[in-house]
Amino acid sequence: MHLDAPMQERLLGRPARAVLADAHRSAYAGQRVLVTGAGGSLGSELARQLAACEPSSLVLADHAEYNLFRIDEEIRQTFPGLGVVSILADVSPYAVRLVTSANRASTASTPGTP
Repeated sequence: MHLDAPMQERLLGRPARAVLADAHRSAYAGQRVLVTGAGGSLGSELARQLAACEPSSLVLADHAEYNLFRIDEEIRQTFPGLGVVSILADVSPYAVRLVTSANRASTASTPGTP
């Protein structure tokens, strides 16, 4: 389910904000990008915004098969020229290292994560 901006603002009680700032979008162009938790509400929105940045490929990882299927289908329909790889897995630090090495994706860790 995709909500338009006015509906998002009514639900949030504040203006909706883009996950990626416009100034940072060019950093993802031409890169292989991995989104963990891609089937969730935040991960799927991040995947949509990253797909619009024209990465060389987008790797979607999630442990929920149906949610992963839905975002995979949406990204493929909206961005038909984008290479999309979907991985159904429990995302642990070990699994992220395995997936990134297999797909040669760029990663960024949040503070406190390996």
